[in-house]
Amino acid sequence: MGNPSQNSSNVRAQWPSRVTTIFCEACVDEIFKGNRPNTHFNKKGWTNIIATFEKKSGKEYPMAKYKHKWDSLKKDWVLWNKLKGSENGSGWDTAKGTIAATDDWWERKLMEVPEAAKFREKGLENVDLLDIMFKDIVAIGDLAWAPTSGVLPDDLETSKEGLGDTSANSSSPNDDDGVHEDETPNLTQPPNPTQKKGRKRVLPSSTQSKGKKGGMALQLTQQISRICDVVELRNSAFSVKPSSTNCNVIKRVCTLDGIEKGDIPMDYNDHIDNSDEDHSYDVENDEYDDEELYDLVVAGCHVAVTYYMKYIDKQPCRDSEQTSYMWLMDCLRGNKTQCYEMFRMKPHVFLQLCNVLQHTYGLQHTRHIRLEESVGICLMILGQGACYRMVQERFQHSGETIHRHFHRVLKRLSIMPMDILKPSDPTFSDCIGAIDGTHIQVVVGDDKKASYYNRQGMTSFNVMAACDFDLLFTFVITGWEGAAHDTRIFSDAIHRQSVNFPKPPPGKYYLVDAGYPLRKGYLPPYKGQRYHLSDFRRAGRGNHIEERFNYVHSSLRSAIERTFGVWKNKWKILKHMPPYDIKHQRNIIVATCVLNNFIRKHDREDEGFNWDEHGLDRPRSNSSGEGSSR
Repeated sequence: MGNPSQNSSNVRAQWPSRVTTIFCEACVDEIFKGNRPNTHFNKKGWTNIIATFEKKSGKEYPMAKYKHKWDSLKKDWVLWNKLKGSENGSGWDTAKGTIAATDDWWERKLMEVPEAAKFREKGLENVDLLDIMFKDIVAIGDLAWAPTSGVLPDDLETSKEGLGDTSANSSSPNDDDGVHEDETPNLTQPPNPTQKKGRKRVLPSSTQSKGKKGGMALQLTQQISRICDVVELRNSAFSVKPSSTNCNVIKRVCTLDGIEKGDIPMDYNDHIDNSDEDHSYDVENDEYDDEELYDLVVAGCHVAVTYYMKYIDKQPCRDSEQTSYMWLMDCLRGNKTQCYEMFRMKPHVFLQLCNVLQHTYGLQHTRHIRLEESVGICLMILGQGACYRMVQERFQHSGETIHRHFHRVLKRLSIMPMDILKPSDPTFSDCIGAIDGTHIQVVVGDDKKASYYNRQGMTSFNVMAACDFDLLFTFVITGWEGAAHDTRIFSDAIHRQSVNFPKPPPGKYYLVDAGYPLRKGYLPPYKGQRYHLSDFRRAGRGNHIEERFNYVHSSLRSAIERTFGVWKNKWKILKHMPPYDIKHQRNIIVATCVLNNFIRKHDREDEGFNWDEHGLDRPRSNSSGEGSSR
């Protein structure tokens, strides 16, 4: 028989370094031409790649070999990036083209990524080309964060002085509140409106200002002073004495007909020059008559009045006689159902949360908003999935204030998981919990969507979590792109030491589904047998030992499914994630897991934990004593 055809799939493709480089360059060319619309090349892209490759290398391979090489390069690129991680090795070995590090470093990294051992003697070639090929389409978990690691992400790190809020020290004109001095609040009594608390905001001087040059207030003051000088020289219709101040001019302008608060003439820029040059007006020049000068004065002072009323003498954004704090206290003291619907927890749990956030995590009152209001704003957004406008109507604050206080509380909640998301005493003698993954839809930019698409065609985070049989999260890792497979996240979590995954002690194990590998400490069901409870309801539990095992396994592992159901049903924001920064979306997921555990620990009768979407058979809590019998 003759030699097999070169186009046969049995032909072994040879990929020396030069040939591999040609293939990578051809792929990059097609990427720049737009022939990789998502995660893979289209038909035209592959046709061009093959034609270019055959022309430059002189080799011909079947289509399957090119695709296999693409998958192989992608796998090596992922391993290389996992090996490097966020750490810096001891240096770079130019001879081997790989990381120059100590033996201890290599042993530690290879325990996390055993498949990367081949890079110890020779590094990955064509890294720059491979970055272009795979960086935006492969899930690499660069945003993945597990609170058990004990390390906060960059966006949650705080200063050495502690966790106190630092945002109130800014001098932005939009700030309407500053941080109070340390005090122990009375959580059941409203603040005394006649008692002045806190410290005054220190206005920045010209040497302290860190914002725009001179500041808007300084620029307007200078312009008004110049206008007053001109008015005094021309002895115009305004009866302004030489000793008149800006305040007197403002009061005079406010009495003019047609002047209304917030009404700014559209053409005032035509009369005012905001440059820093010192202009002088010649009183002998008739270029400006009295009417034009009057318009100039009105326009300039109008701007000052508007600025004064909006930023200096502004009133709280309230249109109701009942302040937001009074409404909040009414919810806490009054109808418990209303409090639960608004904040997803009962009043005593709400007050306990405020107390913990204040005394343990540094959340403080501000000049106009107490911390209870800040917590209520955050819980309403998380629990109701409410937009800022709805929260504004309820709390009677501006959208900027709502946004700022939401993120103040969110930051504290995102610091709590290191203390609250951890295993407790196991309910069962051997089985200590269940592990599974779930997808939470997120909003990402068009340039990053490819790696976040999951199998359902939506952009998401793939969140892996472990829970006990009391419906408490004991481990959460989020930030992995939706394209990442559950097994990959699981393998990364248990091998990467920095994650500090709570591995089962000897003789104990977690329950996992059939998609996870069988290994010591992690027990999946029998494959090829009935598993889901709905199947058993229709046809009985079965007589085979494998089926009976799967029935008990499914009954117990439903704890993680029910925990996910309670979690998503309580915090509506998880179903309609706002378009925040992607890191803030990750923090929202962690914060809601924290709240899930906090409520469960402080309110055993919370009705949200009685919610069961599928009516699953399940073991009861430890207090019932029925779990161990199963």
